Amino acid sequence: MIIFIYGPDSWQGQQKVLELKTKFIKEVDQAGNAWSSVTGADLTMKELNDLLSANSLFTSKRLLIIKDILSANKTFLAELVDYLPQLSNSGHIIIVHETRTMQKKQKTKNEVVLLGADGEEKKMNKEQKVLFDFLSGQQYVQYFALLDSRQAVAWANNKLTANNLQMDYQAGQLLVGILGNDLWLLNNETDKLIAYKQAQAQTQVTVADIETMAHGILDQGIFALTDALSNKDKALALKLLADQQQLGLPDMYLITMLLRQFRILLQIRQGLDSGLTNKDLASALQLHPYVLQKGINQARNFNLNSLKNLFNALTRVDYNYKTGKLPVETMVDLIIARL
Repeated sequence: MIIFIYGPDSWQGQQKVLELKTKFIKEVDQAGNAWSSVTGADLTMKELNDLLSANSLFTSKRLLIIKDILSANKTFLAELVDYLPQLSNSGHIIIVHETRTMQKKQKTKNEVVLLGADGEEKKMNKEQKVLFDFLSGQQYVQYFALLDSRQAVAWANNKLTANNLQMDYQAGQLLVGILGNDLWLLNNETDKLIAYKQAQAQTQVTVADIETMAHGILDQGIFALTDALSNKDKALALKLLADQQQLGLPDMYLITMLLRQFRILLQIRQGLDSGLTNKDLASALQLHPYVLQKGINQARNFNLNSLKNLFNALTRVDYNYKTGKLPVETMVDLIIARL
């Protein structure tokens, strides 16, 4: 069985992979030694065969999770297209999780493009397209699009309801207005809201709660770190980065927050360069006023090219972190050193 999971919402994709892995271990592999996870860019045909032929004392069926297979070299992709059909009825479960693909809806057709390590959209080459067509034609395919604002509020509400909490309409709008539709951030911050309200023995999440938590979200060091980067203060930026890590801020959360902030700065800088007023930017970007004003102040310290370069560098950090190539602190240190 081949399962293909892809789309720009990597949080939902990862949760689905985790769900399938948990189900496999519970139902098939209680010993937990019949599954493997590999990165497509580093995979070879020999390694693939070895992983699927490895013996387990308790089951002949194996689970193999392959991330970002479309980043592999052309020769391997061509070989894989011939090899994968043999696995469809092998009894093994192959989960192919492509975290960098997105689907652009056009008037006449749907075009699928890749997001490169630099964050730029790239059309697939011939080998990638053939493999993608094969994978997307399988029986078990799931595409995860980014949620819109309404869906993001509903997602947060569902999570809070599952923890016996209710959030009023204005609070939900404010929460998503601050964090956007990034489920990595929303998941982390709703966890904090749940702990906050449970500690108070209260069940209603209000605007006042979001505003209280928002200052923690916005002032927890991300804005300070972005300020230091915008002022090209390398020493302070390195210190703030170390402070965030010592406080136990998860690496994935740190990367996501920095990416979100620099994406906002890029949008603001583009808007300012196009002659948009602060009121125009507020209407176009739908950001919390505090986030917008901080962003405008920071964006004025950058030109458009420098922001694009920083955003692309952070995108590479995000990709390299997910593929386990370098520690986060090393990669961010390198970015700061280049300011």
